[in-house]
Amino acid sequence: MMEILQDELIAEILKRVPNQDLLRCTEVCKSWYYLLKSSFFIFRTHLPHIQASNPNPHLVISCRYLKNGKYVMSFHDDNTEEFSECHMPRHFYSKSELGIFASCNGLLLFYEPDYLLWNPSIGRSLSLPKPELKRSSGDVLSCLGFDSTTNDFKLLRILCQIVCSNRRSVVVEAEIYSLKAASWKNITHITPQYEIPYHLGFKPQCIPFVNGALHMIAGDFRTNDTGRSLVLVFDVKDEIFREIFLPQCLQNARLDALFVIAYGQSIAVVHIYESTIRNDIWVMKEYGVYDSWTNLGKVQNGEEKGIVAMFLRKNGQFMIDTGLGEIYSFDFAAQSFVDLFPDLEEMEETEEISSTSVFTYMETLALLDRGNFEDVTGAATN
Repeated sequence: MMEILQDELIAEILKRVPNQDLLRCTEVCKSWYYLLKSSFFIFRTHLPHIQASNPNPHLVISCRYLKNGKYVMSFHDDNTEEFSECHMPRHFYSKSELGIFASCNGLLLFYEPDYLLWNPSIGRSLSLPKPELKRSSGDVLSCLGFDSTTNDFKLLRILCQIVCSNRRSVVVEAEIYSLKAASWKNITHITPQYEIPYHLGFKPQCIPFVNGALHMIAGDFRTNDTGRSLVLVFDVKDEIFREIFLPQCLQNARLDALFVIAYGQSIAVVHIYESTIRNDIWVMKEYGVYDSWTNLGKVQNGEEKGIVAMFLRKNGQFMIDTGLGEIYSFDFAAQSFVDLFPDLEEMEETEEISSTSVFTYMETLALLDRGNFEDVTGAATN
C-alpha cells in the first residue's frame, strides 16, 4: 500500500516538471524510467494536467519561401507573443515538399511524401508506414485526432476526386492509421460521397479536432449541381461520420468560400467573400445544437487585402492570415487589426513567402514511449 501511495505521489510531482527535465528524470532510476514512459502517466496523468493548466499555449508558425523552397518553423506564445525559433530534426530538412498538416495533443503531423509525426518538446519523431490507398488524381486531405478512451492517435486520410460527367459527382475514399495498432484501415465503405475541397480561398482547408471529432467543410451534390454545403464530422473514437448543418444562409455558399475553425470547445465557420477581402463569422455557441448558430459579425481589411480568420485566440481576438506572410489579430470590439508577428514581414523583405500555416500546440509527452530521438542542435537549413 505504501509503495502505491509513494508512486502516486511521485507521479503527482513529476507531472508538474517541464518536459526537458522529465527526459533527464528517466535516467534517475529504473522505476522512474518505466513510470514516465508508461501510457498511464503520459496520457492519464500528464496530458490532463497540461490540458487543464496550460496558461501559455504556443502557436506554431511555418513559412515556406518561394525562391529556394526553404521551410522555417517558429514558436510564438499566445499570451506574451514572444518568438522562438524551432529547429526540426535533421532529416526533415532534406524533404523538399515537407509541410505541416495538423497539430493534436503535442504531435505535429507532416507529409512529404510519407507521413511523419513529431513532438518538438521532447525531440521525438516517428515515420509512419505508407498508406494503402493510392492517389491517382484529385485532392488528399490529412488530419490528426486523439481517442482518449484508448490513448490512441488516429490519422484520417481522405482522397477526393471530382468526376466529370453530366452531373457533378465525386469519388471519395478514406483510411485511418492507428498509432496504437500501427496499421492502416480502409473505411471507404462508410465514407459519404461528398465533395471535400482541399483549398479554401488561398489556404488549405483547416480540419480542427474538437470534442473528440474532426471537422471539415463538405458539399452534398448527389441530388443537384447546386448542392448543399455542410460540416462533415468524423468521430475519432467510434470511427463514424456524421453531419452538422450550417446556418441556412450558408448552405448554398460556395465550398471554397467556407472555412471551419475551432471555437473553444465548439466550432465556428468563416464565410469568405468579395475576393477574400471580407469574412463573415458564425459560431456554434452550444456544440451540436443547430439553433445555437450565432453571427459574430464581419471582418474587413481596410487595405483591401485578402484575409482568412484562422482561429480564436485566448484573448478573444481572431487570428487573421493574409496569405502573404502577414498575420494579424482582429479585435471585434475595437474593430481593429494588430500586426501580430512583424518579424515574419522582416523575413519577407529578403525572401518572398509562398505560404504560411499556423497551428496551436501544447507540450506533452506523446511519443516518449516510442519513436526516435532526434538531435536537432545545429540542424542544417535548406
